[in-house]
Amino acid sequence: EANKDAEAANDGWPKTLREYPGGTATAAASYRTEISGTTLEEMMGWIEDLKKDGFKYQDFYDFGMSEEDMLGMNGWWAYDGKTYLSVSFSEGTVIVDHTKELPDLSGLLG
Repeated sequence: EANKDAEAANDGWPKTLREYPGGTATAAASYRTEISGTTLEEMMGWIEDLKKDGFKYQDFYDFGMSEEDMLGMNGWWAYDGKTYLSVSFSEGTVIVDHTKELPDLSGLLG
């Protein structure tokens, strides 16, 4: 419920965000896309391409985590001036949250 405003401001995969290179994408919510049937290597390659598109790692909530820390946990947060991205990999599935406003942390932590 805390993220209803963030969700209302989003309408699926942003037009400015490059396509994910593989797997099967499913819209789990207007701000979340789940991509099944992919690999960690594929996600890491996509992140490198996103960096070329202008996305920069950002510790949104000041947890004190470096980009290396985050990547070591199979995740990545970034911002390109328009879209906040949260990317994570687990068991063959990548979850990509794409929002125009930074999501409320209470919603992310349940």
